[in-house]
Amino acid sequence: MCGIIGSFSKEKLSELLDLNASRGQFSHSLTTIDPDTLECNPLQKFGKFDKDLLRHVRDGKYMLAHIQAPTGGLIHDQSRIHPATIKKYLLWHNGILKNKEIQRLNTKYSTNIQWDTKLLLHSISRSGIIPTLKELDGAFACVLIEEYKSFKIFRNQTSPLYIGDNLDISSVEFEGSKMLPMNYVYNSNFKDKCFERRKPFLNQNTPYFFTDDEKGVLNGELRRNT
Repeated sequence: MCGIIGSFSKEKLSELLDLNASRGQFSHSLTTIDPDTLECNPLQKFGKFDKDLLRHVRDGKYMLAHIQAPTGGLIHDQSRIHPATIKKYLLWHNGILKNKEIQRLNTKYSTNIQWDTKLLLHSISRSGIIPTLKELDGAFACVLIEEYKSFKIFRNQTSPLYIGDNLDISSVEFEGSKMLPMNYVYNSNFKDKCFERRKPFLNQNTPYFFTDDEKGVLNGELRRNT
């Protein structure tokens, strides 16, 4: 279990960090993102989230925090603190891939990557996001930056991700938030501060039906005040 938290506001991010505190204290990171270029500056540490990191963030930057629980064979290795990176691809992940899925992907790509987040990113960078997600066996709610050109969010039914105004995101529900619809990839529009639905994927862990609540939000862009 992990937590993904994002906001333009330091105050909001601090509030959401408190809500997500129980989701992990093994390690954490704070990534500042330039909304114009998507250039990233991740700061990674072990232990409980260090809110002192927020004091050094310049106004106008988007902040993406991740807190990590010791699941999936985590070891005290800073290279396994989110985000996972491959060239200009970055991935933040809440969830866990099954052992047989890790074996399948390593066999497919002739690799030996044991960190499931890094292996998931490797598959996305090699095969593309939709082909990867359609086959993936496990739990995932993710934020993905592709080549500093796009900032995407997505989840399957087994992992939560809530969104609010001004691109606020959280793994725990917060006031005024909505659950991100499962099985769709959304682009983040930093200019209008909204999430725009792009492509669907049918993950193998998804039933062939939606609840009435989910049907109600599967019809267009998720914009502010909607």
